[in-house]
Amino acid sequence: LKSLWNPRYWTAMTQAAVIAFQHQQHLPVNGIPGPQVWMALQQAVRHPVVNPTPYAYIYVSETLPERLWLWVAGHVVLTTLANTGIPETPTTLGSYAVDERRTFQIMRGINPNGTSYADPVHWINYFDKSQAVHGFLRAQYGFPQSLGCVEVPIPVAQKIYPHLYIGALVTVAPPGSAPLVRPNS
Repeated sequence: LKSLWNPRYWTAMTQAAVIAFQHQQHLPVNGIPGPQVWMALQQAVRHPVVNPTPYAYIYVSETLPERLWLWVAGHVVLTTLANTGIPETPTTLGSYAVDERRTFQIMRGINPNGTSYADPVHWINYFDKSQAVHGFLRAQYGFPQSLGCVEVPIPVAQKIYPHLYIGALVTVAPPGSAPLVRPNS
C-alpha cells in the first residue's frame, strides 16, 4: 500500500479515497473531486466525523497458485485460492477502487469462442469497469479460468463482502510478483 500513496500525485489510492468519500457523503460517485466534493470536504474539516468503517484492501496475486488476501485495519483477516482471467480475457493488472456492489447477479456476456454465457455470481464487488471480485462455483481455484473477474468460492465471497465498501482498493499483481504472506507464516 505504501507504494500506492504519494501526497504530491494523483494515485489509485487518492482516487479510491475520493470515491469512498463521495459515497459516504451521498454525492455522485465518479472519483473526480469537483466543486461538490470540495464543499463537502471543507464541511468535514469544520465538523469532523470519524469514519467507523475500518480500512479494507484486497491483494490478488497471479503467481500460481493464484491467491487473494483481504486486509482489514492493517491485518490479514482472510486468504484464499482465487481465479483470474484466462489469456483471451485477462484480469486487468493494477490497483482500482470498488465502484459498485451487489449480492447476486446473472453475469451475461460472450465467451472467447463466440457463444454467450449467463452465469450466476454472488457477493460481487466491481472494480475497473466490469471486472469484479465475486463468488463463483468452480471445481478448483488457484489458476486462470475466469473471463476477467477474480473468482473465489461462494462461501468465501460471502465472508469478504461485509468488509468491503465503495472505494475499497483491489490490487491485481502479475505472475512473478512477490505474493503477500502473513507475518510469522
